Amino acid sequence: MKSILGLLDSRFSEITSSGKLKHYEDYKELKKLDQGVRNFVILEYDIKIIDDKTVISIYKLKDDNDNSLSMRSNVWINEFGEWKMIFHQGTLIGE
Repeated sequence: MKSILGLLDSRFSEITSSGKLKHYEDYKELKKLDQGVRNFVILEYDIKIIDDKTVISIYKLKDDNDNSLSMRSNVWINEFGEWKMIFHQGTLIGE
């Protein structure tokens, strides 16, 4: 979990594919993230520059384990020369 937390800003929020709102503290309290072996493919990846310290990445993610598709978006901010994710949303979609 340390490596995941290192990518997240302390103000991080996420809207999960099930519609739940999670925050940095929710991940900080996890002892272990165990989802077994998962195989994902990133499709249609794009980055939009908002300003010199903020970007949004948008992409489609295919989960080969259950053949599901989701649209994902991440907002990244650059503070003190480090890029950190401050927001993530994943929404399940049909093909």
